[in-house]
Parts: sequence; structure tokens; C-alpha cells
Amino acid sequence: MGAYRSIFETSPEDKKTKLSPNKGDWITGHADLTGLAVVEVQRLWIRFSQLNCDSKGLLSKKQLERGELSRDIFIKNIVANLPKEKDGSLSFLVFLKFMQWVDTASIEQKLKLIFHFLNNGDDITEDVVEKLFRKIYTNSDEKELADLINLFMEQLDPDNTKKINEQNFIKNIFANYDREELNYLLKYDLIPNDILREMNMRPSLPGSQLNMRNTNVSDTKSELSDEILESVARKVIKRDWEELAISLGYTKREIQLYKSKYNDIDFDIILALMIDWRDQNSNLATKNRLRKYLEELRMNDAAVLLR
Repeated sequence: MGAYRSIFETSPEDKKTKLSPNKGDWITGHADLTGLAVVEVQRLWIRFSQLNCDSKGLLSKKQLERGELSRDIFIKNIVANLPKEKDGSLSFLVFLKFMQWVDTASIEQKLKLIFHFLNNGDDITEDVVEKLFRKIYTNSDEKELADLINLFMEQLDPDNTKKINEQNFIKNIFANYDREELNYLLKYDLIPNDILREMNMRPSLPGSQLNMRNTNVSDTKSELSDEILESVARKVIKRDWEELAISLGYTKREIQLYKSKYNDIDFDIILALMIDWRDQNSNLATKNRLRKYLEELRMNDAAVLLR
């Protein structure tokens, strides 16, 4: 899941907040942790509960592997890549953070995530499409399946290169669908806007600082500008910068790809990793979050640049 994964992880600060479904601050506490409106958290808690979570608010490993979330191959792949507890269970907080990302991410960010889960980030070939479609369109006959595969490849591989990389995937999606249509297809509102506006006008529930969604989240690019990240990179390259890359959610394989792309030049690599992490994670990749990662790795000379 690369640069996305760290956004959904539970931070040490989050873990210090002891929340229990049996206590009255379960909903409001999660609203405070995520910046979501209480009504949004309530709706998602109902949905999460319907997936048969346990009394601690966790979806067990067994439930993830055999329950409702395992029936759709795409969703199953997403769930497999989300951060888990030590016993393999999925927490409500991680679920919330992922749904929040889906709600706030741009079309491009969502398409990148879709591409990643189609073949683990590797180029998509016709064989991959066939395997995927056979699992999705289980009631289609061979001719219908072949037509669907051909249509997919014709639209996303118009030059007939026999493989589709991320850049061409996104480019050709936009070539076949206009932005308004894509926005409609990929849009996910945690709560319909008219209901959310109505709820925002009501007083906050007791015990929470929030009722309406936090609208004071700063713009990520202005908060973590390229110039700031360059300054951080100059400090980080003097240390084990790969530890930071892993904290940001990159796998060792992905780090190797960046090394190849940037000719093993450490500064260029870590700068690109941080910029991509920022750009792929919408307004959730914040200065404070990056500073905390640096402090946890004892890269205090870099962390101080973000105060």
C-alpha cells in the first residue's frame, strides 16, 4: 500500500486514548481522534458493527478472512493491506481513517489506489485482467467475459502494448470518462451533505470538542512545501533514511524501485518519497505527523524543522 499505509496506522498518541465500545465516549472519542463529525462516526460504527466486530470494537482475523469483507476480491485486497493489530484484527479507528481518506481523496489519488490493488502496483496485463474478471463476473459466459476483457484492454491500452502502467491507466481512464462522471462513480459521502449541514448546526454532543467535521485542517502542500521537505531531506540523508521511508508506509520493494529511478542518489530518493507521500495522502499527510515519525526515529535535527 506504500505511501498510503502509514496514514491509516494508529499512532502512539492514538493508542494512549483508551476507548471502549462499552463507554459513553466511544463515538465522540473517535470523532476527536479523526476530525470527523459525530454523526459520521455514528454511521460508520453502525456499519462496522454489522460486520460482526467483537466487544472491543475489533474485527477478528477470522472474520476478515471469512466474513462479508472477504466476498469481494477488490475489497479483500484492500483489507489485507490495512494496518492490523498484533493478532491480525482490524480496529474501528483504522477503518475510520480509511473511510475518511476515501471521502477526501482526489480522483487521481483514488485511481492510483485502484491501480495498486489490481495487481499490487505492477503493470496490468491481459492475463491479470482475465483472472480478475473471472472472479468478478462469475455468471458471465466465455464470450461475455472475452468481450469485457477486450473492451478493458482497448480502452486502457489503445496502443496495444500488452501492458498498462499506472501513468497510462490514469491517462486512459480520463480519456474515456469525463471528470464529472468519474467524480460521481468514485464519490463517497460518509453522510449526505444536506444532513451533515443540518447536524453541523446543532450543539456538540457532551464529551466531544467536535460536532461538525474539522474544517480547519491546513492545506497539505502549503504546510509541507517542497522547500520544507528539501530541508528535511538534507538532514535525513545523514541518517538511516530508509527507516523513515518505512514509517511513511513504503515497502522495501518500493524503496528499491525509487533507488533505481533516482540512480541511488539518497537526497533525490528521500525527497521524492516524502513528496509522493504528501501528494498521495490528501490533507492527512501533515507536518505534525511527519514530525512525529522523525521524533520516533530520533531524527530530532530534522524534526525541529517542522515545529
